[in-house]
Formats: sequence, structure tokens, C-alpha cells
Amino acid sequence: MERTQVLADKDLVIVLAMVKTGLGHLRVTHALYHGLPQGAEALMLGSQDQGIEMWYRLATAHPVTRAITEFIQRGWPQDIFTYVYREWLRRHTQVLYGQIVTILDQRVEQPKTLLMVATHVGLAHQMAAIKQQLAQDRKIRVVLAVVVTDDSPQYTWAVGGADMIFVPSSRTKTGLERYHHSQNLEPSKYIVAPYPVSPGLIRKVSEAGQQSRLT
Repeated sequence: MERTQVLADKDLVIVLAMVKTGLGHLRVTHALYHGLPQGAEALMLGSQDQGIEMWYRLATAHPVTRAITEFIQRGWPQDIFTYVYREWLRRHTQVLYGQIVTILDQRVEQPKTLLMVATHVGLAHQMAAIKQQLAQDRKIRVVLAVVVTDDSPQYTWAVGGADMIFVPSSRTKTGLERYHHSQNLEPSKYIVAPYPVSPGLIRKVSEAGQQSRLT
């Protein structure tokens, strides 16, 4: 059996978690979904937690808040913000837990493994916080994969307890690992991998398509 065919196992449920804000993680989620091997199925989970979207809107809606966001992305402000944001996320997981339980309850046969893939940093921390509880309550194996959509070591992407954290470069991996260990977070494995690209981008363009792009 090819390694990718493991994703088509009927005892496996794949959940791709996203927030409908920001193009970066939406593009990555789209590429992951359409890049699954034949026979594999994934459920798209859009966060219903208004708090996560509130954080994003505050950070991007106004020039002043955008400037503040840039300020807290380096040095001691980043250390403080990352701690506060991480703790807030891990204490606000009820909505996400209910969404995932609903997904499992809708299946006729309960899976043996739940693979949760997070392309948004907020959902990544929330999933890490509920991972063990889900495993105990539903008697299933829970695996959390985080796909980092920023090619810079933004400390918020250091998700303690994630099984795998995919980063786009060695520089980002080194920076996040250093911060991860300095904070004594639960162990996670960092893996360098290119950004996922939609399979549609490798298809040859027809002559008509080429002409339309030239005009």
C-alpha cells in the first residue's frame, strides 16, 4: 500500500480546520483538500468561534491596529502577546469541541483515528488543548497536524502538543523550535515542507487559455 493511501482508510476521519479570514491559510487549506489521494475524504470545518475572528478583525481592520500588530511581532511585545493569546485560546475551546463531537456523531461507524489539520494558528492551539480529552471521551486516536502559513518564526505558531508542525523553511523551523523549548511547551515535531500547491496549477494550459492570458 502506498503511504498516501493510508489517508483513504475508512477508519480514518480527516478534518481540515479553517477560519474564513485571511487568504494565506485559505489557499493552503484549498490546496490540501484538492491534493488528497483518490478515495480519501476530508471534512472542512469552519470555526464558529467568534472570538478568533474578533482577534483577526482587530489586527487588520484599521491602520492603527495594523501598526500595533506589527509592533507585537518582534522582541518583548511578541513574548507577552504570544503568552496571552495562547492562554486565551486554550481556555476557549467549548465551541470547537462541540463541532468535532458533532462530526463524529454523524458517522454510522465510529472511526479509529481522527486526523485534525489546522492551517490557522488560533484553531491549532484550541485543537491541541482538546486533543487528549477527545481521545479519552471518544476512545479514538487523535492526531494533530499544523501547517504554518507564515514563512517567519512568529511565536504564536509554536503549538505545544501538536504531533506535527509543518513549516516552509529551515529558518522558521529553527526559530520556532528555539522558542518552543524556551517556553517548556509540550513536545511537537517540526517538519520542513514547501507550501502546498493546488494540483490545478500543474495542468497544462490550452492554447486558448494561453491567448486569453496574453490579451
